[in-house]
Amino acid sequence: AGLSCDMQHLKHTEHPKKDPTQVNIHADQFCEWALAGFSSAEDLHRAMKNVTIIKALVIPDQHFIVRDAKGVSLVAEFLEGKTYAHLDYNDDGKTGFGITTNEPPLEYHITNVKHFQWKRSCARSAVGIPGAFYPDDRFLRIFMFREGMSEPENYKEAVLQAVHILNSVTLPVGLQYGTDAGDSPNPKKSGKDYEITLYGVIYDHLNKTLYWRTNQNQSLQRLRISDLDLKKGAKSRSIHSENDLPWFLDVSNAFMHS
Repeated sequence: AGLSCDMQHLKHTEHPKKDPTQVNIHADQFCEWALAGFSSAEDLHRAMKNVTIIKALVIPDQHFIVRDAKGVSLVAEFLEGKTYAHLDYNDDGKTGFGITTNEPPLEYHITNVKHFQWKRSCARSAVGIPGAFYPDDRFLRIFMFREGMSEPENYKEAVLQAVHILNSVTLPVGLQYGTDAGDSPNPKKSGKDYEITLYGVIYDHLNKTLYWRTNQNQSLQRLRISDLDLKKGAKSRSIHSENDLPWFLDVSNAFMHS
């Protein structure tokens, strides 16, 4: 149906308690429930009124982003024991900007972009590009770079624009400054408590195609859902993030004389 679901960290998440009058779903199972039962973010939004998403069994402090082929997103956050299901139509801030990172909650980020737009509209404005990797900086950076891009003229250009956006928020390996990992102001004292971008994913919801790359292999990989055998009883297959796929393209032959 062209639906995708991402689970991302959100500090201070607090789920509602189990409700005996509703269907209760553990947060770990949210994406499975959403992808198995719905074809659009709006359908899911309506259904969430009749379920309670309770605390995860394994991975706590998460929020969820569901996107569909119409370009609509649903952001589900759980704060102070309440569920907030927000529809984002990517409409320049009326409902959202089609961007989601991590903490603080989505409402803060939308307000922050609007505040940035106000500062930029002032006479003799001096607004820099946020350069750190804190979630609010990444949110603003995505907004700024995407806003400056022209409408892609073809499919390849659209995918490459998405790659450029990924590049702008990809966190390299090591003890980098400006991240939300660890509690120590001195990175040398925080040991292995650091952030890293393990992988980047591009969803093509219209053509049901997935592109990805990992921190160990920056070559873009592609998987088309239409190429998979999804018939009932088909053998289950998987690919590990650390694999033997080529990490470079050898172009030596292109320089050889014929």
